[in-house]
Amino acid sequence: VKRSLKLDGMLKADSFGSPKITRKKSAADYSPTTGTCQMSPVASPTSSKEQENRNGPSNGKRENLNHLSINKRMESTMQDNEFMVLLSKVEKSSEEFMEIMQNLSSIQALKGSKELENLIGIPHASCVFKREMQKTKKLMTNVIKQKLFKKKNSGLPNKG
Repeated sequence: VKRSLKLDGMLKADSFGSPKITRKKSAADYSPTTGTCQMSPVASPTSSKEQENRNGPSNGKRENLNHLSINKRMESTMQDNEFMVLLSKVEKSSEEFMEIMQNLSSIQALKGSKELENLIGIPHASCVFKREMQKTKKLMTNVIKQKLFKKKNSGLPNKG
């Protein structure tokens, strides 16, 4: 049994002619974030407020934002400076405190009673106190250095 395909009836007369001309899609039809075309033929409506937010703040708002960031930086450095001034005052007063502790220790040694030592604390408290002051100062200088490093890096554009 011979079978044959009858394709003559399936072919249209127009199939060998010129193909349909399709229009090119404009760049506006593509999403700027994904690079894909929108599926629905109807564009979604965007409000002017959304469009404004998408484009970023206007020049007046940018200047205002820059002014605010400068104020924040100045405030931060002022706080750091104030803290360092307070830290130096504490160091100076700690020296006075050490002298008082030394005097009290010598008074305690002269009197020979343990009650005065109990009021003062341990005999080597001055060394511990001095060490703690040095640690605090070192930590604060490290914090300030890190803040300055972050400020310096945030101002530079990324090279990528």
